[in-house]
Amino acid sequence: MQAKYRFMQNKIETVMKNNKKALPENTTTSLFGIFDFIRVQRNDIGHPREEFQVPERDHVFVNLRLFPEYCKTVEKVKNYLKKNKI
Repeated sequence: MQAKYRFMQNKIETVMKNNKKALPENTTTSLFGIFDFIRVQRNDIGHPREEFQVPERDHVFVNLRLFPEYCKTVEKVKNYLKKNKI
């Protein structure tokens, strides 16, 4: 999974370097945030603990606040990739 992320990150960074306006400035940060969120959730499911871990209220709030922005960035990347081959 990490190798796939690095591959994708290199491609996105190349696009952004060649055309600064092609994608939002926060694209790499947002994609890493999404990747990390999925990784943490996958690890929690794949390696369950004896004690159920209740997420902290602030952590849940932050994730809910970030999610719409992550979605907007993903849509912009998706639209760019539909129109441009990299």
